[in-house]
Amino acid sequence: MKAICRFLIALLPLAAQAGESEQLGPFKLLARKTGYISGWNEGRLQRREAVSYELYHGGKKLRFSADESGVTRELGSLLNRVLSFSTPTPALVVNVGDPNNTSYYYLVSESNGLLETRLLTRISGGDLTIAALDRPVENLSREQMGYTARLHFSRAQLFALGAYSVFDARSLRNFELNRIEHDEIYRYPILPLGAAPDRLSMVRLAVDPRQRFYLEEIDLLNTTVRHHAIDRLQMRFANPLQVDAAWFDHHFTWRPADSDRFRLSVRTGFLPLPYRAELSLGDPERPSYSWAPVRPEFYLRLIDHLEREFKAQPQPFDVTKQQAALDGQDYFSRDWRVGDRRTSLSIGDSQGRYVALSAPFGAPVSPQTLAEIAASIDQRLASGDWDALFYDGVLSE
Repeated sequence: MKAICRFLIALLPLAAQAGESEQLGPFKLLARKTGYISGWNEGRLQRREAVSYELYHGGKKLRFSADESGVTRELGSLLNRVLSFSTPTPALVVNVGDPNNTSYYYLVSESNGLLETRLLTRISGGDLTIAALDRPVENLSREQMGYTARLHFSRAQLFALGAYSVFDARSLRNFELNRIEHDEIYRYPILPLGAAPDRLSMVRLAVDPRQRFYLEEIDLLNTTVRHHAIDRLQMRFANPLQVDAAWFDHHFTWRPADSDRFRLSVRTGFLPLPYRAELSLGDPERPSYSWAPVRPEFYLRLIDHLEREFKAQPQPFDVTKQQAALDGQDYFSRDWRVGDRRTSLSIGDSQGRYVALSAPFGAPVSPQTLAEIAASIDQRLASGDWDALFYDGVLSE
């Protein structure tokens, strides 16, 4: 009984404790650490630690409130996120409120020794993602940009705050975008891809119901949107998460337009990037490789490649189910023996037809063998010989 009591006591939440402090010009930032238990659903309980912050100015703790429909809502002093940047004016951007539902980004600054706070944007649905638009190389992964509580940028000064706000740290100006239904449906959940040299337009990825991807060029001054089609047979990517700043710079460029503005256009004479495998490390001990969007013939070509180049020995499989998958009716996976290990090829449909290489579930894994097979396939793809086995990923009518 004593052991059970000690176990239950150990699972109780920790009280919030003061952590490290950070001096940011006239502001003092104090970390607050709170322990919690995760893994209830999985049955593997672990004690973890969450960090929030409090901000002080002139020795006084800052508290925030928001006006909604004429009613003042007290938001308290705890900050979910803190963004700092290099600027002559002492300033920070902070997020307060319920991080999983409704929260608010505020600009906190000092002018002539006086504290100033200004509401920048309201966030609904918990998307607190911050992204550097003028220096995307400083961004972390989308997941980290969505939850990292403390962010500092040494060079970037133009930031997307959530989906509908862009903040310019140079001028301390905020641009609010239209919260229209179209954007809510079609905006694809990756980081924005960048901003124009004049810092008055931004670009992000979007997709329509038929899986036709395109870029949205958004004018920050009047919030108008221009669409730029993506030809996936030339502008290639297996997964939208591969559409990053480097991909964007390879295929598109900003060109001077009227009124000293810049507009987005396709880069002249770009060479299509070779098709290549996408490595998945959802389980680090069981890597897998996939290619997309592919025609059914790609699956058959890989079968031939496995058996010819790696002497793979096919294991029993259901011919009828394989044909159904090739016809687009279902997911299918079958196995081969390569050396002393088993390898599987699967075909399915997820935002376009894909083929995946992995080890069968529960079977011993040889990451080296999988990597060698994937590399040999990518080598053939680099030659362009198999380009016709891919398609544009668009769903039929």
